[in-house]
Amino acid sequence: VLDLDPASFVNRGVRYFVWAQDSPNTNYNSHMYIARMNGATGITGAVTEIARPTYGWEMEGVAGVVEGPSPLIRNGKVFIAYSASATDSRYKLGLLSAGDNADLLNPASWSKRPNPVFQTANGVYGPGHGSFTIAEDNATDLLVYHARDYATPTPDALTDPNRHTRVQQLYWQENGDPFFGQPIPSTVSNPGIRGRHSNRCVDNYDFSTTLGALVRLHDCSGNTAQQFEFVYNGANGYAIRNRNTGTCLDNLNANTASNADVGLYTCNGSAAQRWTIQDRGAGWFSLRN
Repeated sequence: VLDLDPASFVNRGVRYFVWAQDSPNTNYNSHMYIARMNGATGITGAVTEIARPTYGWEMEGVAGVVEGPSPLIRNGKVFIAYSASATDSRYKLGLLSAGDNADLLNPASWSKRPNPVFQTANGVYGPGHGSFTIAEDNATDLLVYHARDYATPTPDALTDPNRHTRVQQLYWQENGDPFFGQPIPSTVSNPGIRGRHSNRCVDNYDFSTTLGALVRLHDCSGNTAQQFEFVYNGANGYAIRNRNTGTCLDNLNANTASNADVGLYTCNGSAAQRWTIQDRGAGWFSLRN
């Protein structure tokens, strides 16, 4: 038995150990297990399997892989991101979750997302081995992972050396679950807010610094008019601040009618400036005021 990619975490005062290994009972490459720890280096009591390959996207190019568990505790839940499939362009992230008050040693406490949460896109191939940290502001969650800039590794996926470490913001949906989005290309440092239909970016129109300046869609350029900071406020969602103006995305005049204007106004934390993320699949999201 080969233990892979172990991680430990503390939930409600109890330290746990999670890892991947093969099983003598299946032909899959790896299953995922959890156990309670009795100190910094030992485990005690039952060892419980909490995941095995069950979906086709976990078996691409291999007999079946769930590996690289990485825990994250937020919003009353325990999340474990994991990597699946072959380590080429088909490598991707899946997600397990359980309530933070559940019995984490009971397999029934865990649920698995039916679709990958992070995968090849935008010329970034095989994003995997996700892990989490906090930015310098001690508030913004970050996703750290590795991926390649090309689809076909040489001579093969395990010996090709060019899986580079990358980092980008991890977002949170209005239901409290993480939203991974899509990998950001290596050539892009300011991705902006891009519309799926138009392929254009939300823009501080004409660089106007007047209060109430409207936002519009414009060709993506990465300039300061298209740079937005997402500041997470838990149940209140996000405040979204434009770098050019220093003001926040605002439902102007708190208008609840369809086609109400959205613009930039002094950041004040009002409901008109609170935005939640709704997962629309394939790494796309919508913003709801």
